[in-house]
Amino acid sequence: MLTFCVAFGMIYFQDRIQSAFEVQKKYFILRLEPHGDGSSTFANYMARVTMNGVDVPVMKRGNDFLVYVPYLEQIPLM
Repeated sequence: MLTFCVAFGMIYFQDRIQSAFEVQKKYFILRLEPHGDGSSTFANYMARVTMNGVDVPVMKRGNDFLVYVPYLEQIPLM
């Protein structure tokens, strides 16, 4: 009887059990902007950023580059 209760609980709560052991990837944004002297610009540049040999997402917005640096965070248990 105990075995059936445990099996039912594992099937019924499988999504919560799975999410408790997953690691969620989040990003913080690193803003790269040219020197504020008025003549510096990133207009003729494209960005490619790598961390430990892995490409990191980069977006150009206006005259700035936004680098999305990933970090891992454990999902808190309920």
